[in-house]
Amino acid sequence: MAKQTLAEQVKKLETRVARLETRSDTPPESLGQSAAEFLETFSGIFENDPIFLEAMKLGAEWRASTRPKAKSSRRK
Repeated sequence: MAKQTLAEQVKKLETRVARLETRSDTPPESLGQSAAEFLETFSGIFENDPIFLEAMKLGAEWRASTRPKAKSSRRK
């Protein structure tokens, strides 16, 4: 495999970034849906899903474990 020049590598990366930016900046309206229809499509899709509920529980536990501990207000 031939080595690419730095300029070629940069050009490829710029192309990929531009493609990713285009995807993330595309609002639902441009996909033929209003914002309300978009939300309706995905609203509640994880309802009563045990795997999703477990993921939410684990996330909450992790966030609680990373919070700073409250300092004791008792004086000695």
